[in-house]
Amino acid sequence: MKRVTLALLFAVALASPALAQEASAPPATTPEPATTPQALMPPAPPGADDRARWKRNLRAPTHNALLLYPFAFVDRGFSLAYERAFRADPRFAILGRFAFEAPASADYLSRAVGVGAEGRFYFLGRGPFTRYHGRAPVGPYVGARVSVTTTWLLESKGGSVVGTSERLGMEASFGCRFPIAGIVELTPSIGFLLYTDFVEGIASSVRPTASFGLTVGVLFERRRR
Repeated sequence: MKRVTLALLFAVALASPALAQEASAPPATTPEPATTPQALMPPAPPGADDRARWKRNLRAPTHNALLLYPFAFVDRGFSLAYERAFRADPRFAILGRFAFEAPASADYLSRAVGVGAEGRFYFLGRGPFTRYHGRAPVGPYVGARVSVTTTWLLESKGGSVVGTSERLGMEASFGCRFPIAGIVELTPSIGFLLYTDFVEGIASSVRPTASFGLTVGVLFERRRR
């Protein structure tokens, strides 16, 4: 019995230093994930903040325009046009125009009514002063127009019709639309026109001429249902 007790005491004496060393050891900690110091982080691309701010200031492209031709006032008339750009590619647009003129002279009056259709291609789809998301019907363009005008010649006294004439015109034009704040537009243009006058009793012929145009209009977007 004494031998068993002595063996147990001897075993406890041997184990006590190991237990004391284990108790005094610091608790195990989970290693933290490695992080990159802020100084070693790659810098943002140059102008990244400016580009983000620029994108927030972009406007949605408008597909409609109502145009006024101020030069028509010189002939005591007016001319209006409506333009519609294609949603699939706003660089392509079609335009319908209506014109009325009433020039006068000492002995005769005249009344002219004309309609026209034009196709335009804004080959850049971008313009100054206003920036859009994607392409828009702004900037330089090339166009082709067909027009028909009927003119009535009237006596200044009595107003009886003296005669009528019809003019058929075909025009190729080049211009540039300047959008202002995405709402107002200003478009100067130059064109080369071929026209033919049909007058009773007079042989018709094709005549060339050059033209200079200017429109002032409003850009807008119709609500889609």
